[in-house]
Amino acid sequence: MNIYLEQSEPKISKCYRMVSAYIAEEYPELVEEIPSVACFRRKIKTIPFAVLEYSHNGEKALHDHCTPYANRRKDNVYANDGWVMDNYTFDVIVRQDNNSEKTRRLYITTVLDVKSNVLVGWNITESPDSNSTLDALRFAMHRFGIPKRLYFDNGREFTALDIAGERRNRKISKDKKGNIPVTIVERLGIELVFAKVRNAQAKVVERIHRIIKEQYCTAQYGYCGGNIVERPEILKQNIKNCTIETEAELRETFADFADHIYNVQPYGSSESKYKGMTLIDVWNASIAETSLRKASDATLDLLMLRNAGFQKVKRNGVFITYHGEKIWYYDKNIVWQYIGEEACVRYDRNDPSTVRLYDREDRYLFTWECADWLTLEYFGESKEKIAELGRGQADVTRQVKARAKELRGDSNFTQKDGLRYISEQNAGKFNIQLPKNIIMVMANEEPEERMAVGAENSCIIDPQRMLRNVESRRNK
Repeated sequence: MNIYLEQSEPKISKCYRMVSAYIAEEYPELVEEIPSVACFRRKIKTIPFAVLEYSHNGEKALHDHCTPYANRRKDNVYANDGWVMDNYTFDVIVRQDNNSEKTRRLYITTVLDVKSNVLVGWNITESPDSNSTLDALRFAMHRFGIPKRLYFDNGREFTALDIAGERRNRKISKDKKGNIPVTIVERLGIELVFAKVRNAQAKVVERIHRIIKEQYCTAQYGYCGGNIVERPEILKQNIKNCTIETEAELRETFADFADHIYNVQPYGSSESKYKGMTLIDVWNASIAETSLRKASDATLDLLMLRNAGFQKVKRNGVFITYHGEKIWYYDKNIVWQYIGEEACVRYDRNDPSTVRLYDREDRYLFTWECADWLTLEYFGESKEKIAELGRGQADVTRQVKARAKELRGDSNFTQKDGLRYISEQNAGKFNIQLPKNIIMVMANEEPEERMAVGAENSCIIDPQRMLRNVESRRNK
C-alpha cells in the first residue's frame, strides 16, 4: 500500500516485485509465505475510489471528483441575470491567409448566459487579453443587451484595473490605491462575481469549451487535439498540402456553428417547462418574463472606453501608454488653463486618435486630439514638425498674455501705489507710549584714558586729535 498509493501510480506487478525483494532481504524466512500477485490485485480493489483518486491524482482531483457539490437551481434566474466569461485555446491549427504557410493557434473569449446556456457572444483573438474580454462582452451586449452580473475567472485578462478596479488587481501602486476611476463594468451597471480559485468545474462555460472541441474543432482539417496523444496522423499531411483552414475561415465557420448549431440544440436542464425547447427558445421565453437593458452602439462605445486613470494635466497635456508607446494629447486653447488640474483620461482602444477627459464625479469635460507634434526625433527631425512646435508654443504664449492683460484691465494701479495708500491709511497709528515707572540702566564704570599698547606710562591716546589729523591729511 505504501508503494502503490503514490502519485506516480506504479503498476501492481512492479510493486509486487519490490515487496518480494524487500521480504527476501529483510525477512528471508517469510519468502515462502508471500501470496501471489493476484491476491494483491484483489486487495487493491477494496480501496475506496476516493482514496485512490487522492493518492494518485492529488487533492484537486479529490475535490473535483469525490467531494459533494452544490446543485444550483435556476427557477428564480432569468435570462441576462448572469453571464459567464472565459478563454479557450482552439484545438485547431490555422494559416494566416491563403497566401501564407505560417501557422498558429488562436484563442476565443466566450460569453455564456447562465439561464439558457446560450453562447451570447465571443471574440476570436491572437492573445486572450483584456481587450479581447471587452470585445467579446461588447459583441454580446450588442446582440442580447446588458447583463446584471458577470461571472469572471481570476486571470489577468479579467482583472485589469479599469475592468475590475481594486477588487482583483494583484499589484496596485500606492498612489493609485483608493484613487481608481469608475470602472467599465460600473459604468455599465454590471455586478462582478469572481470564480473561486482552482474551481473550474463550477463554471458551466468550461463544459461549453468541451462541446466546442468535440463538435467543432474535430471537424476541422487543422484539428490538432489537446495533446500529442489526441493529434491525428493526417494533420501533418494537411499542413503540407495547405488544406488546413485560414483564420478568416475559422472565424466565419465558428460564427455559423455558434448560432446555427450550438445555440439551437435542445435545452438539457431540469426545468420541465422548457422541455423540448432549444437554447435560444429558452432565452427568448425567459427574457419575456423580465426586462431587458439595451444600449445603442454609440452608447456602448462611450461606456466601454478604456481608462488611463487619473492624472494631472501637464504642460504637454495628458498621455496614454498604447502598446508600450507614450502618446500625448493636447488642445492649444484649453491645456494652459488647466495645468495642475486632475482628470480621468479615457480612450478607444481601436482608435486612439482622441481621448476624453472626465472629472472626479465622472462628468465629461473635454475631448483632446493626439499631439504628435510634441514628440520629435532626437536627431534629423523635419523642419515642418519643429516649426509646428514653435507655432504651438507661440499660440499658447499669445493666449496667456491676452488673458493676463484681460485680468489686469486698464488700471495703472501698482504695488507702489498700494504701499502708499496703506501708509497714508495708517498714518498716526504708530505711537510709542513709555510707562511712568522707568528704570535707568547704568554701566557703573569710570572712563579711563586710552593708552598705546606697551606704552601705558608714556603715551596718552587722544581719539579726537587722531580724527583731526586724518581730516587734515584728506584736505591736503
